[in-house]
Parts: sequence; C-alpha cells; structure tokens
Amino acid sequence: MISSVKPSQIQMGFLNMPLDLVLVRHGAAEGNKAFNESRKGNNSLFTDKFMATHESKWRLTPDGKNQAIETGKWIRNNIAEHFGAYYTSEFIRALETAALLDLPNAYWNRNVFLRERNFGRLSSLNYEEREKRFSKEIELRKRDAFYWVPPSGESLADVALRVDYIIGSLTHHELRPSSAIIVTHFNVMQVFRTRLEGIMQSEFEKRLIKVPEHMKIKNGGIIHYTRKDPYTSKVFDTYKWMRIATPWLKGKFADPDWIEINQRFLTNEIIMEEIEEITKKPN
Repeated sequence: MISSVKPSQIQMGFLNMPLDLVLVRHGAAEGNKAFNESRKGNNSLFTDKFMATHESKWRLTPDGKNQAIETGKWIRNNIAEHFGAYYTSEFIRALETAALLDLPNAYWNRNVFLRERNFGRLSSLNYEEREKRFSKEIELRKRDAFYWVPPSGESLADVALRVDYIIGSLTHHELRPSSAIIVTHFNVMQVFRTRLEGIMQSEFEKRLIKVPEHMKIKNGGIIHYTRKDPYTSKVFDTYKWMRIATPWLKGKFADPDWIEINQRFLTNEIIMEEIEEITKKPN
C-alpha cells in the first residue's frame, strides 16, 4: 500500500528534544595554546611535563578563563539563567569552563561520553613530530575527514555513537528536560551538528570545515538550538533554528544571525545526483 503522507507533513530530525539546547566549547586550555604555537613552528611548550600529562587534565589558560566568564554572561543575558539539565565532559578544561559560566543554582552532570575525540598516538605530539612519525596516516585524512581514524584513535563517525547516546538521554519521554546546556569539545560539537542538522558525510567538509570565520566553533563558543521560531514564537516538533556565537569577540561573533535548519528528503533522483557528485571528486 502506498502511503498518502506527503513529505511536508513529516517532521525531520529528532523528536522530543528540549525546547532549547545550548552547546558550549570549553575555553582555551594548555593544549590549545601548545598546539597553536606548534602550528607556527614553536614547540617550546611541549615540555616533558606537558608530554607526561594526559589531555584530560589540561587546565584553562588565563585567556580561557576569561572566555568562559564572558560566555556565561552572554548565556545569562541572551538565552537563560536556568536550565532543565546541565551536562559536562569530565575533562578538566570542560569542568573548569562549566563552573566559570557561573550559572545560578547549576547542578552539573559529568558524562564520559562527552569527552573529546581520541586522537590516539597523535595525542600530545607537536605538529613536527606528527608529520615525522605518521605522515602517511595523516595524508589519508584528505580522503574523508568524517571517517578518517587517527592511529589507534577515533573517527568522527565513532564519536557520533557517543553523541547519539547523549541525544537519547535528552529525549527520554519521562526525563526530558525543558532545556539543556552541555559543555564539551570541538569535535563533539561538530558531530552534534551533523546529527541535529542532518549534515551528511559528503557535506561535512563544505558545511563544517570550510566555513566563514564567524561560523567556526572557537574556544568559549556556543551553538544554540531551538524549536521556537525566534521571530514568530511558533514552536516546532524538531529543531528549526540555530545560531553560533563567540561571546568574547565583538560584532557579528557576539551578535549572530539565526539560521533556519532545513533538512532535505532524499529522493531517488537526489541520491543519484549526490553519488555522481561525490564520485567525480578526486580522492
């Protein structure tokens, strides 16, 4: 029997999500500073002590603390002071950020599934050492960033399994919070975008990597999803609007435009067009 339900009548996306979901990237940490300097050719921060410290124990830098404080002010002034649920990665830099947001009466739940992506044998190596030891493995990343697996590490597809677990915990029909805030990491937030916005593997680089500066997820940055139309107040069953903010920066970074989320249905014709587009690209 052929269904009489038209595509326009079907809600795409995850149902039963909180009305508002706020994702926060931790402030700049010791590792961010070391890797930023390494990109410039300065590996002096890769000391024996730094190399011996597991990445879960990196602390925020003074700049990172200020970023977290400014982000907390922005959330209180532009979204809400209180949330129905508070989640954070158990990595120190995320915990520290969560506390410095200074949200009143917050009770944070630590969740190991919100940890940063595991980069395996690349972890804690400066860029020069990475190229020296793993140049062939790193080169493979160009084939597909979403499915690429760092040596002994996780692909972003692997991280998606953890993200889906978190989404599942937010949509439980008995425990669903009215709103939620999550403090986590860059790659985890990228994967949240693929799941909540329906971004396909073939679109990953175009929509999440090669983007304008104000659309990048910076330290202390926020992604705010909502089911409530910011212009008409109409409430939808799935997330229809989102914005990316970097509160400690000025201008458009701290006053972002709302972006409507339009997930596509894949007709037979669209599938074949996408296959042609993907396969004609060089590996």
